[in-house]
Amino acid sequence: MSRRRTKHELISNTNKRKTTFRKRSTSLVKKANELSILCGVDVGVVAHNREGGENNAVLWPSPQAFNEMLQRFLNASEVERARRMETHETNVQRAIMDEVENVAKAKRKVEMRVSQHLLAEVTKGKDLKELDLLQLQGVCSFAEEMLKKIKKREEELGVDQTNVASTSNVAPQN
Repeated sequence: MSRRRTKHELISNTNKRKTTFRKRSTSLVKKANELSILCGVDVGVVAHNREGGENNAVLWPSPQAFNEMLQRFLNASEVERARRMETHETNVQRAIMDEVENVAKAKRKVEMRVSQHLLAEVTKGKDLKELDLLQLQGVCSFAEEMLKKIKKREEELGVDQTNVASTSNVAPQN
């Protein structure tokens, strides 16, 4: 049996509200402790019940440790605070930029595969006149990319360019 969704509104019964606050704040502290241990970060939690007076705040891990963390945060320069603090908007913007970059990479990869396929068809005998301008440009860019990779590999292997040039001028013998 699934749980019912709770409505996020003020609980009208005072005793029930206090009990819920106590249970939820305990759960929040447990989660903060897990986050602190698993991720190795400093976590501080403040949960304040308006009805209990001024001294009814839950400070975790302890009031002294929380105050030390708060002072470290407040004493940090504005630039340092802004660098460490990330809003939801910046997080979403970064995620969007990452996805745009991934889409662009995938597009280039698909274009290269299509060009590779077209080049393979041309080498098998397909007439270049059957290709349109966009396809020809794709084949040309793919061929240029492959030539760059070949030259890079030759440099890695230390092949002498003059040696390669002199052997390419020799006609093949039958």
